[in-house]
Amino acid sequence: MTTRLRVHFDGRVLVPEEAVDLPIGQSVEIQVAPHKSAVAPGTPSAVLGAALSEPHVSDDDVAELERTIADSKLPPVKGVDFDRDSQ
Repeated sequence: MTTRLRVHFDGRVLVPEEAVDLPIGQSVEIQVAPHKSAVAPGTPSAVLGAALSEPHVSDDDVAELERTIADSKLPPVKGVDFDRDSQ
């Protein structure tokens, strides 16, 4: 029998988040992996997870985004030197 359980760690033990249908005292083997929602936003793991999950972005969506970015670019302001240190 294989059962997948979602649990949380209370600082001491793993606590099932739903009822578990096992006899009291039953010995089981578990494999621990973080739940998808446990990944911190903005981390490489979160970005990779988002990129690999549905829905995938179409080529048309990418082209539209690139057009929107290009259309909203502003020309540089005269007299601003970004290469000079601003100390």
